[in-house]
Parts: sequence; C-alpha cells; structure tokens
Amino acid sequence: MKKVIEFFGVSGSGKTKLKNKLNLQDSYDYRSLIYYYSGKYFVLNKDEEKSLLYFRIIKSSFVKKIKYFLKSEKNWKNLTSKKIEKKENSNNKYFNNYKKIVSKIFQKTKKKNQAFSKFVLYIISNLKCSRKFKKLMELWFKEEFSSYYLSKKIQNKILIDSEGFVQRLIIYLYFTEKSKHKAIIKKYLNLMPKIDTLIIVNFDKTSISKKKLDLPDRISLKKQIEIFLNIQKITLDKKTKKKITKIIKINSKTNFKKILI
Repeated sequence: MKKVIEFFGVSGSGKTKLKNKLNLQDSYDYRSLIYYYSGKYFVLNKDEEKSLLYFRIIKSSFVKKIKYFLKSEKNWKNLTSKKIEKKENSNNKYFNNYKKIVSKIFQKTKKKNQAFSKFVLYIISNLKCSRKFKKLMELWFKEEFSSYYLSKKIQNKILIDSEGFVQRLIIYLYFTEKSKHKAIIKKYLNLMPKIDTLIIVNFDKTSISKKKLDLPDRISLKKQIEIFLNIQKITLDKKTKKKITKIIKINSKTNFKKILI
C-alpha cells in the first residue's frame, strides 16, 4: 500500500464530505478494499465471491447515479412492498456472507498485531452499551483491522477512510468510564497500526451538520466533542504520536489537496 490516510473528527464535522472531495486516484476505503481484493489473497467459496461481486456492483458510481435518478423521478416509490422485502432478504444474505469473509480474514491477520486486536476486543466486550451495539463495534474493528493488513499485500494504492482506528476511539471511550479514558488512549495509540497521515477535522459548533446517526444507541454530540478534544490533545503529544507519521489540522472549508502531496 502506497499510503494510509485517516480522518478524525466528531459526527457532522465533514469528514466523509472532505474524503470524497479529495477523489484520489487508486484509493480505497477499508470496506471497498475487502470488496475488491480479499478474493485475490484469501480462499473464498462461491457464495462469498458472489457476495463481494454484489457489493462491488451496488456500491459502484454507475448504480449510485441510477438510484439518484430513480429517487428524483419518484420511480423508486413504485417498487412494490414484495419487491422491497425480497431485496432486504437478499441484502441480509449477502451481508451475512460478507461478515463471514471479514471473520475469515481477521483470523488470518490478527497475529500481525495480536496485542492490539486483543486489547480492542477487550475494550469492546466491556462497553456500557447494548449487546447489538457491541456486535456492530466488533464487526467494524475486525473489518478495519483485516483491511489494513490486507492492504500490505497491495502496491501503489491509497487507503483512505473517514472512519479509522483513531476515529473509533471516540465511540469506544463514549461507552467507557471516564476515569479509564487517558490510560486507554495512550495504550491504544501505542499499539495501533501505523498511519501515514491523520487529518484532524476541527468543527464549528454553529455550523456542524445535524447528522442522524444510524446507530443502535443514542450518541450525544456534546460528549463526543469532549472526548474528541481529549484524544486530539494526547495524539498531538510527541511522546504518543509515534504511530502517526504526519498530522494535518483542517476545517471543512480548507483546501488541503496540496498539503497531502
């Protein structure tokens, strides 16, 4: 992998918008890297390969344009409830296969950084939230961890994501006792895989977007901001940022293409 770039900021600060704005050539996020390359480096069965093909198609820019057209023309609403139900069942089948792929890759790659994987899974198991949310956090971690080490097998590509190892710390700490935050941040940053560039997206409380979070548990923006600022402070400390080669601080209006070169 040519370079690993992650964004870090509170929900609604513009991380995803800025990532998409960059439009870097030969770049993938953690999930799309699994869609396109897991079948080349790991043995998958036919159902798993079919599921990856499904996600490559529905996540393609061509299909996104068609969906946008259908919605704008109100043709999307003409789908019958039977068709929608069939589509949802199909999605579940493909997504279940995708989860099996992630689990399979994680079992093969976790030894690359066993201390970090054990530490994060321990944190997740002790989160003060619903079991459903813990399962979601576990999947996201295994997905990012697996994709990161899968990326080491691929040359001349850029791994860039608005959600990544540093970003996940916000949600881990959100559901962990405050007294443990500082110790967790320091150990986590010490054990995590190396990141080439971390882009910290600062926020404006008056203009931050009111994003509806699709999560099983309610997330308070005020608490997020407090945790974000604490992580940022420790991350910028020279003693704890050894796993991050370069840190760039921006806001949603910054033109930062030239900074990354």
